[in-house]
Amino acid sequence: MVRGPQFGESNGRRKKAFELCPFTVVIDTREQLPWGFRNFKCDSPKQDLPLIVNTIRKTLKTGDYSIEGMESGITIERKSLSDLYSTISQGRERFIAEFERMCEFEFAALVIEADWSMICSKPPKESKLHPKSVFRALIAWSQRYKVHVHAMANPVFAEEMAFRLLQRYWLDRQVEGWAANREKK
Repeated sequence: MVRGPQFGESNGRRKKAFELCPFTVVIDTREQLPWGFRNFKCDSPKQDLPLIVNTIRKTLKTGDYSIEGMESGITIERKSLSDLYSTISQGRERFIAEFERMCEFEFAALVIEADWSMICSKPPKESKLHPKSVFRALIAWSQRYKVHVHAMANPVFAEEMAFRLLQRYWLDRQVEGWAANREKK
């Protein structure tokens, strides 16, 4: 992690104010109300430090979120509960085409801002789609197109999941690069 600015303490030791995320999150320009990736804390042992995540707006061909420089390797599609139902009922063909594009990525995920119990028992009032149809479509598409489906309890947990998926992907690529460089020596 990149280190943030330092503050002097009364005993003369320096303390970091924050950690800077080592990658930049790409947010698709079509996202109307994007996640801000704020209010995150570092993983232990620095868990008390705020984690600053830089973002950039770019047009992504597939998905809503990625990592700058790794846009062809990872994609994350975000759906609210109402958007999920609407997309499966009225935009089904477009959503299937999105899944078909997502299966070409090394890692692809659909992150839903509702958990399975909400998806299966609390459809949006305006939807005529049966929850069982949504549930089974997500199972079928996740297997058929190898897209990971993460149904989270609420938008805050969904944002955290999306960030941690991006972070894990980035970290794994750093380890792979380190191992490849080590083998060359």
